[in-house]
Amino acid sequence: MSSQNPQPAELSTSSAQRKIGNFLTISRLIDRGATILVVGFKCVTVIYIAHEIATIILALAGKKTDAHISVLVSVFSKFDVADVSAWIVTAIVLLYAWNERNEKRRKTERLSSRIRELETRLDAGRTSSGLKSSGDTADGDKT
Repeated sequence: MSSQNPQPAELSTSSAQRKIGNFLTISRLIDRGATILVVGFKCVTVIYIAHEIATIILALAGKKTDAHISVLVSVFSKFDVADVSAWIVTAIVLLYAWNERNEKRRKTERLSSRIRELETRLDAGRTSSGLKSSGDTADGDKT
């Protein structure tokens, strides 16, 4: 009889589950969209760099280029304070990114045993993906 006339608690639970399901679906779509944007940006950047390299090669094709030490010294002696500060900011950002990457690996390694235990508890016949505990691809799987 309760299956025909659901109680208010059952209605609120199924409503809450639908809301959570909708939220997860939306968050997955946002994640996929962000991934597409990042990959697209990387592709555009690579294409732009390739275009610029091709432009440089075409501009220098058939011309004599001299790379003397005096030219290099004169170029590097013209660094301004703004240039130095830009290099410092770049170095700080690179160090921050490297630290974040290592922190993510440490966290993955720390939590991997717990995840493995939970997965085997849910499905004892589950096979391993072959990833290392740090989340890296196994050496034999790299191409």
